[in-house]
Amino acid sequence: MKSSITNITERVESKCRPQLEEASIRLANQFPAIRTRVSSFLNRAGTTHVLSLECVFPDADESEPDLLALCITTERTNSITSIDADVSWGAPSGYVEISAFEHPQEASSEAIEAIHSGLPSFFDLLERLIIQGKPTNAAAS
Repeated sequence: MKSSITNITERVESKCRPQLEEASIRLANQFPAIRTRVSSFLNRAGTTHVLSLECVFPDADESEPDLLALCITTERTNSITSIDADVSWGAPSGYVEISAFEHPQEASSEAIEAIHSGLPSFFDLLERLIIQGKPTNAAAS
């Protein structure tokens, strides 16, 4: 029997949230001009759960994204629960810097562990992108 999305999201939260909380504090101390927070939500239909570390740039220009986030997304469609993680920018860019997998994976202990073990690399990328201040696809402009 497949694990329910609630069971999977509880495992993701318990395994990954502590590291996201630590990274949030570290990034906030290292970059006082940004605001960081860890949050999670389940959509109304109960089919999508997102655990995120958000980095908000309060002084961003209107034409630049003011949000950079690491999101771990669990989604249930057609009786399959999938999971992925990415680092992406908010509007107007929406640029995805990196994803944990080429395509979302069926949620499993192995997939959760792969995301968990990859978090330090995601945190390093967040730090580099905060310093860069804009999406990689816009860095040359």
